[in-house]
Amino acid sequence: MSQYPPAPQYPQSGSQYPAYQQPPQYAPNAYQQPPAAPQYAPNAYQQPPAAPPMAPAVGPAGATPPDILQQAATYQLGNPLQVYKPAFSPPAAIGIAVGVSILDLVVLVALLAASGRLLIYLLVIPILMIIFAVRAVMYGNKIVYTFNGGIIQATGQQQRDVVRWDQVEAVWQRVIRTRYYYFFSRMSYKYTVRRNDGTTFTFNNVLKNVGELGQVIQQEVTRQHAPRALAAYNSGAPVVFGPFTLNMQGISNGRELLPWNMVRGIKIDRGVVTIMKEGQMLRWGSASVENVPNYRVFVSVANQALRGFGKAVE
Repeated sequence: MSQYPPAPQYPQSGSQYPAYQQPPQYAPNAYQQPPAAPQYAPNAYQQPPAAPPMAPAVGPAGATPPDILQQAATYQLGNPLQVYKPAFSPPAAIGIAVGVSILDLVVLVALLAASGRLLIYLLVIPILMIIFAVRAVMYGNKIVYTFNGGIIQATGQQQRDVVRWDQVEAVWQRVIRTRYYYFFSRMSYKYTVRRNDGTTFTFNNVLKNVGELGQVIQQEVTRQHAPRALAAYNSGAPVVFGPFTLNMQGISNGRELLPWNMVRGIKIDRGVVTIMKEGQMLRWGSASVENVPNYRVFVSVANQALRGFGKAVE
């Protein structure tokens, strides 16, 4: 199976940034996704030499700093669209954690004095507040700026990481809904983006409206990858999506190849991809969505294969 040609090189720190070169076109049968998302050490991106100041751009989420605009111009990212900031700044998170913990201790002491009872839930709350504050301190200095052509992640005052949409190799997502007492629920999001130089970026609930950011990432990655994946499939090449491999003959789970005419259905429900086989009650194969890279591209290719049998991914 052929591989992608070498990825475009990023500018080196301390050097003058050249104009962004459009990456080469991929051959129709060169589409292959990695089977898993390995972890990489963070890539420290150094600020380029000083450039002429630019006026901040004001959008729906506030001003885009001049240095971010300069980065966007260097990489030809187009117009600024949205800014995603931490839900809580470190000082605010620490203040909330301290306030809630003090209130919890007051209630705990009052309850213990009045009834002699000790509720375990009241002991857990301070621990949760400590975790909440630590996460805010660790990740509360990251801001993500979206543009027509990609994103820029700013960490603190110095580190800037640029990801063009056509430089994204794969994206994984995990979305979990947690219910409390049947009345309240909380959505937990995690999106992992791998750039074509191996650097990974993770976006989670530390960012406000991270679910919206994740939808933008999925949409743009699908727009980039779906045509290439479909071209590879139509050429007869296998197309790999983590635990599943799709080709003209059928879908493989790594142990068995299931012909398309024997696929009773493919369903995605509650974060799980389930494949059913004709004449079989039990599922033929399944995998968590978070283990399927570019799962929306997987859906596009699977729909292409199932369309000839009057079926579609549910």
